[in-house]
Amino acid sequence: MSDAAGFGQVTIRARLTREIGEAATAEEVIRSCRRVPEVARALIISGAHPERVASMLSAVCDAATQRFVELAQEELGPAPVPFTFIALGSHGRQELTLASDQDNAIVYVTPDGREDQKAATYLGELARRVCGRLDQAGYPYCTGDIMAQNPRWCQPIETWQSYFSEWVRLAEPRQLLEFSIFFDFRTVWGEDEPIQRLREHVHAAVGQTPAFLPHFAQNSLLFKPPLRLFGRIVGGVDHARQLDLKDALMPIVNFARLYALSHGLRQTHTLERLSSLVEERVLPAQSRDETAAAYSLLMRLRLRRQSDAQQAGRDPDNTISTRGLRHSEEAQLNQAFAQIEAIQKRISQEFLGG
Repeated sequence: MSDAAGFGQVTIRARLTREIGEAATAEEVIRSCRRVPEVARALIISGAHPERVASMLSAVCDAATQRFVELAQEELGPAPVPFTFIALGSHGRQELTLASDQDNAIVYVTPDGREDQKAATYLGELARRVCGRLDQAGYPYCTGDIMAQNPRWCQPIETWQSYFSEWVRLAEPRQLLEFSIFFDFRTVWGEDEPIQRLREHVHAAVGQTPAFLPHFAQNSLLFKPPLRLFGRIVGGVDHARQLDLKDALMPIVNFARLYALSHGLRQTHTLERLSSLVEERVLPAQSRDETAAAYSLLMRLRLRRQSDAQQAGRDPDNTISTRGLRHSEEAQLNQAFAQIEAIQKRISQEFLGG
């Protein structure tokens, strides 16, 4: 991709986020966000790196969230306590796709550290307005209700600390799932200091519970790459050779998250975590490059599939038929699966005794 094309991507992103930030009403923000799939498709067709497309999608969602929070405060009056609106999951990692739904929460601070009913009522209403408008803007409600408008996910920082402590202590399947979603938290609006304090608490809790990481490592081993015979993919998720690209990406996301957690790194983006692991001499540069190449391939196929579905008037999803792949793409997928098997083997050896 040329430097000019890269500059064009930056310009498009800056124009959209500025337009949203200057919007006078929620309706104007929603109209701007509704243009995003068209912009994303133009970037995908032009050959933009998939991580740049995902970064653009995440930046626009950030800008919309920020403006919706500001507009809600203009309507409701100032908040009774300091609070931070955070992104979670793929949004927290700045890895949104065209099929992503909402994952967000609120962390607030009270003088005595306990829940404040006035603050809970105010922030609950603010969250309902923000989440409702995000839904209208093209970011659907989370089917698992992991959103700030759910009272469970709108809590004082002390309650959040107790959540993470419990997830680490129990480490059962439900706790591990919630930890994996919430650990990728990132400030979108508000003061970052409480969020950094929460992050320090999480790392301390993990450090004090050595049994947690082996349990958490199991998540990275759940995906089994399709069978390959004579260099060709012969089996996917089902007999129709349908491959779920989100599932295929998760071992890489989990690998980067697991090692970032075990080495106390603060980054949330998967590729930034991998680069930091190289800087910390945890991961060889070649392994980082091969894992990043697998990540980029799967993201590119995922974004292209979703954009094609939207263009055809269908809801975007994460599945692709391996029958329709070009030979070169199938070869690249086989390389990606080989790398996934390599990192899964490393996790098994280092966290699960082989």
